[in-house]
Amino acid sequence: MTTDERFEQIARNFQSVHDSLKSLETIAATHEERLDRIQADHARTEASIRAMADEVINTQREWRGYLRRIPRQ
Repeated sequence: MTTDERFEQIARNFQSVHDSLKSLETIAATHEERLDRIQADHARTEASIRAMADEVINTQREWRGYLRRIPRQ
């Protein structure tokens, strides 16, 4: 293999590696966007769960208050 052929092969290999890195960069960016969406969904879900827990606690308090007002038999 001549020196020119070796340089051409190196150039092709370099281009292949460069293309692979660009592809991986795109994949990483896509995964980062997905992760951001998942984290946002998780935060909304946690907020909903906290709100539901607060609602249950409030309902329990209301029922206890109601039951305390009923005369014992």
